Amino acid sequence: MTEPVPQATAWPPLIIAVAPNGARRTKADHPAQPMTPDELAETSVKCVEAGASMIHLHVRDAAGGHTLDVDAYRAATDAIRAKLGDRIVIQATSEAVGMYSPAQQMAMVRQLHPEAVSMAIRELIPDDEDEGPASRFLEWLIGERIQPQYILYSADEVVRFADLRKRGVIPGDNVFVLYVLGRYTKGQVSHPADLLPFLEVTGALNCHWGFCAFAALGHLRGGPAKAAVLSSAMTGLISGSSIANVVSTGVFTIPLMKRVGFSPEKAGSVEVASSVNGQIMPPVMGAAAFLMVEYVGISYQEVVKHAFLPAVISYIALFYLVDLEAAKAGMKGLPRRGVAKSLMQKLNGFLIGIAFTAVLSAIVYFGIGWTSELLGDAAGPVLGVVVLAVYVLLVRFAAKYPDL
Repeated sequence: MTEPVPQATAWPPLIIAVAPNGARRTKADHPAQPMTPDELAETSVKCVEAGASMIHLHVRDAAGGHTLDVDAYRAATDAIRAKLGDRIVIQATSEAVGMYSPAQQMAMVRQLHPEAVSMAIRELIPDDEDEGPASRFLEWLIGERIQPQYILYSADEVVRFADLRKRGVIPGDNVFVLYVLGRYTKGQVSHPADLLPFLEVTGALNCHWGFCAFAALGHLRGGPAKAAVLSSAMTGLISGSSIANVVSTGVFTIPLMKRVGFSPEKAGSVEVASSVNGQIMPPVMGAAAFLMVEYVGISYQEVVKHAFLPAVISYIALFYLVDLEAAKAGMKGLPRRGVAKSLMQKLNGFLIGIAFTAVLSAIVYFGIGWTSELLGDAAGPVLGVVVLAVYVLLVRFAAKYPDL
């Protein structure tokens, strides 16, 4: 007998969309890559069984390359509908991949007339002169009851998108945007903290949003739990609050851990343990570090220096414990995608990560030291005024947009 889920943990309705093939990868990258209409249909069935409700559909030409050919879209759509009927929303993509102009993208959508379509703003409206045709096209979409999704790749694009809406270039009151975390690059690692720059400027949009991430730990058993440990460690670099760490990472990692087989209690405990450890992860640490500075009489730099190694060891231990739990439960990782990396490539990635951490630590270390030496006892009040001024400017900026 299973216990009922408390109402407080219930999730609002959400859309799980899947993009099984993308526009660039081929079977050389992964033998299970779906390319043909029949392969896409079979993959769609498995995705629906796993919980997906929408497919972000890319189609290929005879040579396996990306195409916006209408007949190819219709063949793939018919194959998926034959297997699933109306159990899945089929979203066509207008992705240009450097091959198609905005006019060609819009022409494909008009001819295909899909139920939903995704569009990258930087491809659909690359310049100011493209605003007029794009706006008329988007008005047509609304009139034809075709659901648009707007793809944004950076926080700067979110700001531009808000401006386009404010000026009426992008119509509609209830838009749906997709934030893309990461790129098709070697060594790409995405974690929930990557979403924070987008969310900082999302308030001006008044929209529904989703995100697309590139995986890093899915090939490991218990991958989502290990992603929780890694993402909490990375968030701990910039936040000394365990609560903020849980809120920013746990909303993604806990449901994923439960889906791969962790119990709700274990999923929650992994996330909490990982996030609490963020308080001892330099350079930005929790309140306890500042109490040590106050009562023990040592500098913050000394606390940071002595906390780094224990923090790393604690996360290595958590990673190991998560692996043990996954092994006990008989969990399996997903097959690796792409070409295996050489030892030198792995070493380079590790050294780059160490260098990034060192630079970030040095900025905090020397920044605080330089400010203290220059201003003395006035450093605290001056930094407080600077932070307050930045906050006021950000509020002023955000206030320019409606529905904040």
